[in-house]
Amino acid sequence: MNDDDIEALVAEQRLGAAAEMCVARGDHVRASVLYERACAWDLAATAALEANDPARSLELAILGKNEAISHSAFSKITADEVLSVRCAERLSRRGDYAWAARLYEAAKRPRDAALAWSRAGEAA
Repeated sequence: MNDDDIEALVAEQRLGAAAEMCVARGDHVRASVLYERACAWDLAATAALEANDPARSLELAILGKNEAISHSAFSKITADEVLSVRCAERLSRRGDYAWAARLYEAAKRPRDAALAWSRAGEAA
């Protein structure tokens, strides 16, 4: 299994199979991208977590409406206050206000959290 094998699968639009090959060889970053292209949000989010990219994982888990993966990514993100704020800002721009509010709360930014919770109510 080499890059040519993966590229051949991608060219055939067999993105899931290509992503599986990437996972098998430990290339979780590439697997996440391929799963995302295949709209396999849960698998993409899991691969992003394996690639140590919890911010990307959270975004993908939110798209897939997977609470378990979202919470796993959230707990990793909140270990870093700067990352929490950066992710919250990004999620706010995407309209994912409830998750943004949780991240702002974890980063001890109550005003930003309150605004995001307010917007989450409007978006519901």
